Amino acid sequence: QVGDCQLVLAVQGNYQFGDNDLMEVIEQIVDHQVSFFGGAPRSRYLFLVNPHPDQGDPRALHYFGLHFDSSMIVLLDPRTDRVRLQREPASLCAHEFFHNWLGEQLAQDDYRMNWFVEGVTTWYAYRTRLATRMLDMGSYAEQLASRYRAQYLDHGLRGSMSVAEAGGRVLQDPNVTSLLYSGGLFVAVALNAEIDAVTRHEAGLDEVVRNMVGRAERDPEYRLTRTTLEAELKTVTGRDFSAWLERHVYGVESLPLPAYVTTAPVSR
Repeated sequence: QVGDCQLVLAVQGNYQFGDNDLMEVIEQIVDHQVSFFGGAPRSRYLFLVNPHPDQGDPRALHYFGLHFDSSMIVLLDPRTDRVRLQREPASLCAHEFFHNWLGEQLAQDDYRMNWFVEGVTTWYAYRTRLATRMLDMGSYAEQLASRYRAQYLDHGLRGSMSVAEAGGRVLQDPNVTSLLYSGGLFVAVALNAEIDAVTRHEAGLDEVVRNMVGRAERDPEYRLTRTTLEAELKTVTGRDFSAWLERHVYGVESLPLPAYVTTAPVSR
């Protein structure tokens, strides 16, 4: 039990960590995210854990997550140990649980805003690990810089396909999917930095997301669209972000990212 939320953990398979170790990680994630939004949409959640079926590469650990209503389905590599739980498994659980608000409570009618749903959720998975001290600031910056170099900077589709277009074609092709998740992540980072600069450090993406989720909670007809996002950005910042989104999200212009992402040294 975390606050008003009842958590159920169902684990199938054998791992190098205990069920209690995993539940402790999940409880910290849930506690932080529920506090972030001031409440949860549902009172009971299921985390269903199974072994990841891909064991083809002995050097790599494999992970996959899926959110469905009040269930978080998480596929973990059986070789995952107790220490590593705070890395990829924690990110998966944080990502899928965040979809209870962004994606479910604040929903879209099609895939046009998938770039926002998946990109922002990917960023908040990092943010959740930071808040719960599973990740420190130095490691956070290093991981973002590493991902920027490995999965975004020289991505083969970056100059020809927008992140928004990738969101509409997610899971059709691995390269398109990687552009959505990594590109969406860095859109979220850049958008947060832009909001911060425009408001002189008075607001960030937190306020935009919480305001829109709160609006959706009060109004069942409210949806996440480009129009509603632009309206909320203007409410929070007093500035029209339509041109910014057109260039960096719906177009392929390079993102104005913080230096810690683009120039930070990455340890080997």
